[in-house]
Amino acid sequence: MSENSNSKRIKTLVVLAMFAALAFVVEIVFHINVAGFLTFDAKDAVITIGSLFYGPISGIIVSLVIAFIEMITISTTGFWGFIMNFVSTATYAGVASLIYKKKRTLNGAFIGLAVGSVSMVIVMLVMNLLITPIYTGMSVQAVAEMILPLLLPFNLAKAVLNAAFVLLLYKPVFIGLKAAHLAEGEMNFRFDKKTVIVIVSGVLLMAAALVVFFVVLGAKIS
Repeated sequence: MSENSNSKRIKTLVVLAMFAALAFVVEIVFHINVAGFLTFDAKDAVITIGSLFYGPISGIIVSLVIAFIEMITISTTGFWGFIMNFVSTATYAGVASLIYKKKRTLNGAFIGLAVGSVSMVIVMLVMNLLITPIYTGMSVQAVAEMILPLLLPFNLAKAVLNAAFVLLLYKPVFIGLKAAHLAEGEMNFRFDKKTVIVIVSGVLLMAAALVVFFVVLGAKIS
């Protein structure tokens, strides 16, 4: 293995460790709570940005590490919460980055985030039916009755808000990593039409998700 290859691998591990640390910090300091047992934090966005840089496998591994750290530190739902957190983040980041890896364009990013969002929502609704009754003590029927008024809008808003964060932060994060010599590749840094599209899309998605959280679902920040 060449020295350049070793150097590149070390840089990748350093950056992924940075993303993991940032994801955990974000998870601790900022929450949007809904209905007492549903919580949004922006760790999925952080991990997804990292997986867009380094591929779906990296995103899945970081998702696993963060879910485990959460389980042994701040989680109140133990092993079942670990499973839910890992599956949610890994699905979102993994699918989005897999599509973006095959189509590294603005359209690819939009498609990846859209398909990642839909995939996460579907998977988490199934997981809610399977796992939520175990650690909440609710019946499966009670959880099923919450899908339309609560679980579906929560997961949609969660996915959309994470997509907004990814769109708004991807380029600034890449610029920072390039300046620190921790990222490779080319990116157009001009404030052009594509930049405007990304910013406007991110702001609109963020506004829509926040309306769902705070107006429709009555969420609270903690």
